[in-house]
Amino acid sequence: MHTDVLIIGGGPTGLLAAALASQQNMAVCLVEQQDDPIRCNSHAHYLNAYSIEILVSIGIPYAQLVALSVDTERAKNMVVCHRLCQTIGQINLSDEPSYQQRFNQAGRYGAHLNVLATQLHTCLLELVKRLPIKILTSYRPIALDIAKRTVMIRHCQQQSTIEIKPNTILACDGASSTTAELADIPLQDQQRFMSFLTVECKGSIREIVEHEAMIYWIYHESMVACMVAFDLDQRQIMQIPLAGHQSHKQFDEKYLHKAFSAVCGVSEQDLDYKFKIHNRWQLKTGIRASAHKEYWLFLLGDACHQILPAGGLGLNTGFADAYNLIWKLKENQIHANRHWCVDTYEQERLPNAIKAMNQSIENYQSFLKMSAAITIGTSMRGLLTFDTMNDRWIRQQVIWLCRQYNESLNTQSQSLTQCLEEVKAHYDGTAMHHQVYYHSTLILNASSRRYYQLAQIEHNVRAGMRLLNRVCMIQNEKVFIHDLLNYSHWTLICQTSQKQADQVVTALKPIQVKTILVDKFLGECDRKETGSIQGLIIRPDCFVFAVINAEPNAWQSCVQSIERLMAAANKN
Repeated sequence: MHTDVLIIGGGPTGLLAAALASQQNMAVCLVEQQDDPIRCNSHAHYLNAYSIEILVSIGIPYAQLVALSVDTERAKNMVVCHRLCQTIGQINLSDEPSYQQRFNQAGRYGAHLNVLATQLHTCLLELVKRLPIKILTSYRPIALDIAKRTVMIRHCQQQSTIEIKPNTILACDGASSTTAELADIPLQDQQRFMSFLTVECKGSIREIVEHEAMIYWIYHESMVACMVAFDLDQRQIMQIPLAGHQSHKQFDEKYLHKAFSAVCGVSEQDLDYKFKIHNRWQLKTGIRASAHKEYWLFLLGDACHQILPAGGLGLNTGFADAYNLIWKLKENQIHANRHWCVDTYEQERLPNAIKAMNQSIENYQSFLKMSAAITIGTSMRGLLTFDTMNDRWIRQQVIWLCRQYNESLNTQSQSLTQCLEEVKAHYDGTAMHHQVYYHSTLILNASSRRYYQLAQIEHNVRAGMRLLNRVCMIQNEKVFIHDLLNYSHWTLICQTSQKQADQVVTALKPIQVKTILVDKFLGECDRKETGSIQGLIIRPDCFVFAVINAEPNAWQSCVQSIERLMAAANKN
C-alpha cells in the first residue's frame, strides 16, 4: 500500500494534520490503535488566536467554536478558595485596564477561546471523515524500515499486518510515541512532577459558588484540587494531586461525594452530584532529541514534546507543528529540490517547543507558590509528602487552621495578592502570542526578540513573527490581512507599483506567490495608519517572511537578499 502521507495517531494534532494534507491534495492514510469511533481522552481546552485561525482555515466555522466554548466573561475569572461557597482570592481579567486591548491585538477573533478537547476532537473527526482520507482503526505500528521507507502496522485484535510505503510519516501518537521509539529518537531533558487523579463531575454548582469562574483552586482539609468548570450546571473536571502513598482506588464515588459536599459547604444528602473517576497520571516534561528521522519521519505534538498542562501550551504547540509542516511537505512534493524547505521544520519548531515546555514549568511553579501563600508557607508539594496516618492527620489540621484564618478575613491576604499577581501573567493568556518567533533560512533577516512581558508590549511587524491582528485598506474598505492569505501559497501584500512586486515574485521562483496591492496598511485594533511598511511577504503558515519598509532601496535590497537565499537553496 502506498500513500503520500501516513499519519500515526488520531488525536487532535493527527486529525488536523490529516485535514491539512488532504486539503493540499495529498493522499493521506491515518492509523489509530483505538477501535472506531476514535475517542479523545484529553481535557485540554485552551485555544490561542493562532490555533483559532488554523481551525477556521480548514473549514471549522468560528461560530461553531464559539458555540462550544466556555462563556467568555466567566473564562476571565479564576478563584482560590477553601470552599466553593466562600472565595478567599480571585483573578478577574476584566479588572485589568489593558487586557481587552491586548486580547483584541492578538488576533482578529481575540486572544483565545476555551473549548474542551473532546468536543474539538469531534469537530475535527467529522471534518476528516468528509475528506478522501483512508482511516485504519485498531492498528498500531510494529516496525519501520528507514532504508526501504516502509512501515509495518498490525491489527490490535486480529494480529494481521499491512505494509505501507509512505512518502512521509507523521508521528502524532502522543507522549509515549511508539513511532518515535521505533525510529530510535530518544526523549531528552525529562522531568517528573506530581501525580494527579482526574475526576469528571456531573452536576450543578451554580447555586453553590460565591463567584462564577472557570477555574477553582480548592484547598480544603477534605480535598485539594484544581477544578475546571466547563459548565457550571452540568460538567466540571477536577485534577486531584496524589501523594506517593495514595492510590486512585482510594477515591471511590462514596469518598468523593463526602469530600466534595464539604468543599461545597452542603450536606451529603443535599449534594446531587455524580463522579466519573479516571486513572492516575503524572506530570512530565521532555523533548525528543530530533523532530525528524532523515526528513522522512516527523514528530508532531506530544510525540515530539511533553509540556505541562499549566498554561494551555501543549495543544496549541501541536497545532502549530502541523501548520508549520504540511505546506512544506507540499512544497517538497512539487519541487523535488526543495528539501531545504522541509529542513526548517525542526529548526523552527523545536526552539519554540522548548520555550513552551519551560514556560509550562514556570507556570506550574507559580501555582505551587499560590498554595504556599494559602497554607502558611507550606507548598502543595509539602502538603502531599506525608506518608503515615498521623502525618496525614497533621496535614488536614494545618489546612483546617488555614481555612479558619483565611475565611475569617474580609479581603484576600497580602501574600496571596502578591502571588496572584504573578499567576495573572500566566492566566492572562495573551503573552504566548508575542513569544513565538522563527529564526531560519525561511525567514529573511529574522528579528531578535526579547522575552515578552505584559508591561512591555511592542506590536511592530517584524520578520519571523506570527501575523497578529492587522488590517489594510483596499479601495477605501478595511480588510483583515488574514482574509487575504491562503495556505496553498505565499502572499505579497504591498502598496507600491506592480513592477516592484513582480521583481519579488520573480526572485522567489519557483515558490508560488500571490500579489495583492493595497492602498495602505493599518495597525492593530486602533486601525491607525502605519506608513513605515510598504510590503509584507507572508508564508502560508501566517508567519512574516520579510518586511519591506519605506526606506530608499528597501525593495532592491529585499530582492537581492531573496535571490541569494534562493541560490543557496538550489545548490542544496
